[in-house]
Amino acid sequence: IEVNFNDSTYHFAYLGWAHMICNNNDEALICFKAALGSLKKETRKRKIFLKGYSGLFFLFALLKSESRKDHETALTLIDNALRDETYLSPVIRAIKPLFQEKLGLPFVPELYSIDLLIKQECYLIIFFSVLIFSWTDRTAARSHIPVLENILKKAVASGLLWMEAEIYALFAILGHDSAVNGKLSKNIHKKCGTTSITSIIKPMPKWEKILKSLINIGEQVKQKTKSESEGKAPVKKQRLIWLLNHSETNNFCYIIPRLQTLSKAGTWTKGRAVALKNLYKNHMTMEWLNKQDKMVCSAIMEESYSTGYGYYSNKTEYIFDHDKALSALVGHPLLFIEGSLNGDNEYIPVELVAGDPEVRLRKNKGKINISMHPMPNPEYNNTLVVKETPSRFKLIRFSKEHERIAELLGTKGLALPKNAKKLAGLAIESLACLAAVNSDLAPVQNGNVKKIKADSTPHVHVMPWQKGIKIEFLIRPFSNTGSWFKPGRGGANVFAEVKGKQVQTTRSLNTEKKNVKDVIDQCPTLTNLEEVGGQWFVADSEEALELLIELKNCADKKNLILKWPQGEKIKVRSEVSFNNLNLSLKKDRQWFKASGTLIVDDNLSLDLIKLMALLDKPSTRFITMDDGTFLAITHSLKERLEELKAYCSVHGKELRLAPLAAPAIEELTSEVKALKTDQAWKNHCKQLKEIIKPEIPGTLQADLRDYQIDGFKWLAQLMHWKVGACLADDMGLGKTVQAISAILINADKGPSLVIAPLSVMGNWQEECLKFAPTLNPLFFGSGNRQQFLDNLGAFDLVISSYGLLQVEAEKLSRIKWQTLILD
Repeated sequence: IEVNFNDSTYHFAYLGWAHMICNNNDEALICFKAALGSLKKETRKRKIFLKGYSGLFFLFALLKSESRKDHETALTLIDNALRDETYLSPVIRAIKPLFQEKLGLPFVPELYSIDLLIKQECYLIIFFSVLIFSWTDRTAARSHIPVLENILKKAVASGLLWMEAEIYALFAILGHDSAVNGKLSKNIHKKCGTTSITSIIKPMPKWEKILKSLINIGEQVKQKTKSESEGKAPVKKQRLIWLLNHSETNNFCYIIPRLQTLSKAGTWTKGRAVALKNLYKNHMTMEWLNKQDKMVCSAIMEESYSTGYGYYSNKTEYIFDHDKALSALVGHPLLFIEGSLNGDNEYIPVELVAGDPEVRLRKNKGKINISMHPMPNPEYNNTLVVKETPSRFKLIRFSKEHERIAELLGTKGLALPKNAKKLAGLAIESLACLAAVNSDLAPVQNGNVKKIKADSTPHVHVMPWQKGIKIEFLIRPFSNTGSWFKPGRGGANVFAEVKGKQVQTTRSLNTEKKNVKDVIDQCPTLTNLEEVGGQWFVADSEEALELLIELKNCADKKNLILKWPQGEKIKVRSEVSFNNLNLSLKKDRQWFKASGTLIVDDNLSLDLIKLMALLDKPSTRFITMDDGTFLAITHSLKERLEELKAYCSVHGKELRLAPLAAPAIEELTSEVKALKTDQAWKNHCKQLKEIIKPEIPGTLQADLRDYQIDGFKWLAQLMHWKVGACLADDMGLGKTVQAISAILINADKGPSLVIAPLSVMGNWQEECLKFAPTLNPLFFGSGNRQQFLDNLGAFDLVISSYGLLQVEAEKLSRIKWQTLILD
C-alpha cells in the first residue's frame, strides 16, 4: 500500500490502517498515535479523536493490544469521540463495553439498535455493527446473516476483496458453513497479503470476567495503599496562591491572593481574584486553605470610614496589615511574582526569607563612610522587602536597635577620618550580631571572630523569560548562608552571624571576576549575547537549552552553582556522544538488524527503537523526553542517528536495515566505541568495498560498443554487491543485449527470470537465440506451470508477462533465480 499525503495526520492514519489489516499491530499503534499527536499540534486541542474509519481502526488496534494502558487510553479516546455525534458514534459507543470488560471494570452495556444500523446505506457501518455485535452476543448476531449475504453480493460485484474476505470470516465465526467460508476467507486474505480483524475479540467465560474484576479491585487497593504509605494527601482541586508586586525603588511590596483550580489535564489555571472580604470572614472554614494561608488571611483588617454624604455614608474596606501579612508569608511555598505568567500559564515562584539590614563600610579616595541599607521607613511600619536575587526576596523588620543605628548614621551615612579605621572595624564587628556587615577595610584581628575562607564560586541564577531564560551571576561568600554580592563588587570583608557565632571572611574581588570570566569563556552562547545590567537574556528556547547545557558542564566541573527559583524548570540532562552508544548489527535473513542502547547516566538508558522515536526535530540536538526533560546529544551523533533512521524501518524491538545502506551508515559504525557485529556484516562490508574487473562472457555472440561495455561492467559490479540496478538508456541503444550479457555471468549456476510486457516477450527470445545461444529461452504460462518450474536448471531463461506474475507470484517466488530482470 502506497500512501502519498502532504498532511502528516492522514499519512500516519492511513499507514496505521494498512499495518492493522496486515497484522502489524505494534506498527499500527505507532502510526495511529503519531497521527493523533500530529492532529493535536494542528488543532491545538487536547480532547480530540481521529475522524472517520481511521479512528475506528485505531480502536481496533487498541482492542487487539494486551497493554492495560492502551485499554485505558481507548476509553479516554472514546469519550473524546462521543463529544460530537457522527455517523460512526453508535458503532464507537458499542465498542466501549469491550474495553471496560478487558479492564475488569463494572459497566452497563450501551443500548443501541442493531436493526436501525443495518438499515443504513453504508455497507461498512452495517458490517462493523454486526461484527461488534458478534463479539458481545454471538447468538443474536446470527439473525443478521441474511443482511451480511446481501452485502457480500455487492462487495463481490464491486471487487472489494478485503470486505469479501471479512464477511466470509464473520460467517465462519457465526457458524454459517464455517469450514467453507473459513477457507474462502483465508485464501482471499492470503492473496491480498492481509489478515482478518474478526477474531480480535474472543468470547470471555464468566469466570474470566469475574477474575479480571477481582484483579482490578486489588490493583485499586494497592494503588491506594501505596499513596497512603508515601504520605500523599488527597489532591486538592483548589488552592490559594500569593502574587508579590515589588518596587525596588522604595523596597515595598503588596500582595494579591488568587484562587487556582486544578484542570482535568492536571495543571493549574491562571487563577481568579478573591475578595478580601470573603477571606476575612470565611478563611477559617475554607478547606482548601492551608495553615499558613489562614495566618496570612488573619492579617486582613476591616476599616470603616465616612464618605460624608448623608445617613448611609459609611463605607467599609478590607486591607492587609502588610507587616503581619508579609511575616506570615515567609517561607510560603506558593509565592509568585505578579505578571510573570509564561506561555504555559505558570507563574515564576519566588522565595521570601527573613533577614536583617546591611551595614556597609566603604573606602573611596582616602575617605571612609559607614552607612546602613536599606533605611527604615515609618510610612511602611518599618517593614521593607529587598530583592536579594532574581528569585529571592528578604523581608527586613527593623528592630529598635536598627532604628537607633539608622538615627546615628543618617540617610547619607557617617563620614570618618583616616585615623578612625581601627575603631570603625571594632564597630562593624560588634554590629555583626544585628546586621549583615561588609567592609572595604582590612579584617579586625579579634580572637572572638571566627575567620573562614571566602567562597568565590559564581552562582548562576536562572529565571524563565519569554520562551527562554535570563541569567545573572552572584557570589555568596559564606557558601550556604549570608548575603549575596555581584562578582567583584561590594565590600571585601564580610561579617555575619552563623548559628549564634560571629564569622568573617575576606573576599577576593579579582578572583570572583576571573571565575565569572572563565565561565563566560566556556559558554559560547554567552559570548554571543550582550550583557544588560548584569543580566543575560535568551528569548529563543533552543538557544536557552544550549546555554543551559554549557552552564551544566561548568557546574559538573565545580566551576559554578546553578540556581533555579524553587526547583529546576527546564531540566537538561548531560550531553551524550558516540561514547554513550552501544550498537549491534547482525544478519537477519535478507536484511540486517540493528539494536543498541544509548546510556545517558546511571539511572537512564534508551534502547535504539525509543531513541529513533524521539528524533522528531531535525533542527535541534535536544530531544524531548517523556518526563519533559531534555537530552542533549552532540551534533555529529545526531546527524549519524538521523542517517540510520532514514535507512531503517522498525521491525519488532529492532531496526531492519537494507544491505545496501551499509556504506551510508559507515561513519556511525566507525565512530561508535562499543560496536558488535557478526561475520555476515563484516563480509558484506568487505564485499561492498571490492571493485571487480569483469570480462565479457565468451559465449556472447555480439560486439558491444564502448558505452555498452561500460553498462555491462556497471551491472556486473552491482551484481557482485548483490544490489539492484536501473538501466535506462534511450530506446534502440541496446539495453537488452547488455542485460543478456549480465545474465550470462551466473547462467551456469541456475535459471534466470525476465518479466516483460506481452508485446516484447518475443523480442527477448529472438535476441537470446541471436546473441547468447547457450541460454535456453522459455515462455512461462502454458501447460503444467508447477512442473515447468520444477524442471528448470542452469542456462534456462524464463520469460513471463506481468499479468502472469500477479497470478503466479507465489510459485515464482519459490525459485532461486540467479538474475531477475524487469523490463
